[in-house]
Amino acid sequence: MSERTRFQSQIFLQLSRLARWCSGLARSYSSKRKGLHRSVRLRSNTCTSTTRFRKFRGTESCALGQDSRFESSFANSDPTLLSKKSKKKWLSKPEEHDYPAAESYLTLLYDEKTAAKYAKALSRAPMTSFAAKDIFRASQLPLLGVTNSHVRKNHMAIAAGKKLSPLLLVRDPSHLKLVIADGYHRMCAVYLFDEDTRVPCKIV
Repeated sequence: MSERTRFQSQIFLQLSRLARWCSGLARSYSSKRKGLHRSVRLRSNTCTSTTRFRKFRGTESCALGQDSRFESSFANSDPTLLSKKSKKKWLSKPEEHDYPAAESYLTLLYDEKTAAKYAKALSRAPMTSFAAKDIFRASQLPLLGVTNSHVRKNHMAIAAGKKLSPLLLVRDPSHLKLVIADGYHRMCAVYLFDEDTRVPCKIV
């Protein structure tokens, strides 16, 4: 056997071993994925809504584990923080800059005249409050986690005891849903603490 033929045989042998190793690795990965999906399904069937959100908060915490400030805010956060003294965690009324922000958002949904009308009505509306979970159900919006920078900022503010500005809400009867004109990220941050807390707001 020539040197060239011997070298080619060694190359083919190494390639064959590499192919078998890759095949085994792929089978192992597939098996682990099936086991993980099965365990996730089993856990989801035995979780309550409260447990699910605790797991969600834990997942978000792991995703941001490099930030010591965020770790400490989660470690010191009390699930009943907002429930016990809900009124003390909010400003008595929305901040002035919330109304232009609400009008700016509403112009994406309505014409400028209608958006301005809603913004003016919100400035005159009385304060009220609703459960966080009810606002979310009515708005039909997805829950943003603390990986969102704005939600994270508000979440840390709550943990630090800072007061948040109340929400500005608009009823949209034509689509049978609630529009969060201003305060969506604050709403998400509050919901992660306690879905049952009463959230001060103005609604028209």
